[in-house]
Amino acid sequence: MRLLKKIPLLLAALLCTITLSAQTKKYRVDALTEVQVQHRPGAGTIQVVQMGQEPIELDLTQPGTNTFQIKTADYNFDGFKDFAFVSTDPATGSQAYDIFLFYPEDRSFESLEAPPGVCEGWNNVRLSIADKTLKNTCKTGGKTSSDLFKWTSQFSLEHLKSTDNTQEAQQERTAQKAELKADKQEEKAEQKQQQQDRRQDRRERQKEQHTEDDED
Repeated sequence: MRLLKKIPLLLAALLCTITLSAQTKKYRVDALTEVQVQHRPGAGTIQVVQMGQEPIELDLTQPGTNTFQIKTADYNFDGFKDFAFVSTDPATGSQAYDIFLFYPEDRSFESLEAPPGVCEGWNNVRLSIADKTLKNTCKTGGKTSSDLFKWTSQFSLEHLKSTDNTQEAQQERTAQKAELKADKQEEKAEQKQQQQDRRQDRRERQKEQHTEDDED
């Protein structure tokens, strides 16, 4: 009987432990909006709760089993604070991001997809307030590549440049340099041959001129 009485207490303690293990963070989007971001361990989605609205369910691109850190920042420089779920690769120290932007029109959040570039997804994101740029870097085979984007409007990113340092890109650049060097050497050889031909023509013309003078 004592054991039966303890079962509800044990279940309550277990539920409490599960609740406490969920990752949550409260933060202010602006002066009027406070949200709570929640993630259950192992879940592939996150939930955003704000007063007076239905909870918002958002998908993660990373495995729910990752250990996440919730970061807040104004990622698109529009005056409203957004948030990101960030996981760190213990082997490389590289950080993968799921970024969620705040949409003030309906006070919702949506995932920010990474535009085409060298890197896949968002990694090691760095913001520059001065020029409203977002830098994305990734490591492949110990080499770091990067993409640079600039916000042209509240929700529009423009690709500025990319630096590809992958092994394939390095091999391609090496081949291009070798081809360029060969082209320059060929061009130089042609110029040298043309100079020699012009000198030879001048000598022959001078020889002909001397012959004509002798005949006169």
